[in-house]
Amino acid sequence: MNGRNGRGDWDGPVRVQGRWTVSAAALQWPVPRIALDWTSDEWSVPTSTVKECEALLLGWTAGELRAVPVADLVHPDDRDLLDDVSSAPVSSGSFVPVDLRILGRDSRYWWTRWRRRHTLDAGCALDGATYLRPDEWGCPVGTWRWYVDVEAVSWSPELLDMFGLQVGPPASQAAFLATVHADDRASVATTLRRAVDERGPFAYTFRCPAGAGLDRWFYAAGRCYVDHDGADVVVGLVKYLNAPPTGGRAAIGCG
Repeated sequence: MNGRNGRGDWDGPVRVQGRWTVSAAALQWPVPRIALDWTSDEWSVPTSTVKECEALLLGWTAGELRAVPVADLVHPDDRDLLDDVSSAPVSSGSFVPVDLRILGRDSRYWWTRWRRRHTLDAGCALDGATYLRPDEWGCPVGTWRWYVDVEAVSWSPELLDMFGLQVGPPASQAAFLATVHADDRASVATTLRRAVDERGPFAYTFRCPAGAGLDRWFYAAGRCYVDHDGADVVVGLVKYLNAPPTGGRAAIGCG
């Protein structure tokens, strides 16, 4: 899955041997159609001109960006900076550059430069992005989709690797829940069902048995939305946690 530049060439994030990477040309590839709205914790992605499967930012597709909260892709150490940007006085109208580390599909944080602007409701948004350079490796990350009406779940190759599963036909929601620790299974199912009923966002942590009495911890976040055919689709991001969560969102961002 690649990103198009302004000339129609493909030089954006690409998947190489199971991992996402960004070509040298893409380091200066602007993404003017995306805005980062820290006030609402949402990515602003146009619905009329962008295909759901098109990679727009560091390998993330339009559908994934609409589903995943901004805070879950911004480096934990940069989230306070976003708070400062949002609360700063309105400038004279000039754009102010803001540098942030964003987690890419390659599980690496990338330095990106955004342009700050103020919205009509006195909120703050960051327009566009220019890739600067890669930074540190983050935690392993994958994505999944649950097609609610047909009870089918599809996992990205990265997520299959995290769970040690083989590529195959879409699994059912019940098959997914079977991989979750028995003590977490009911709460995960309830959280996802609530997201479907409310067609809204969700976030939770859960464990999966790793054998020998050990558990692996994961964090999931996403949103349920209605697709073009009127069907409910849940899109989620899953991060592997280096240690059990200690509470608070900042503790969930692997650095």
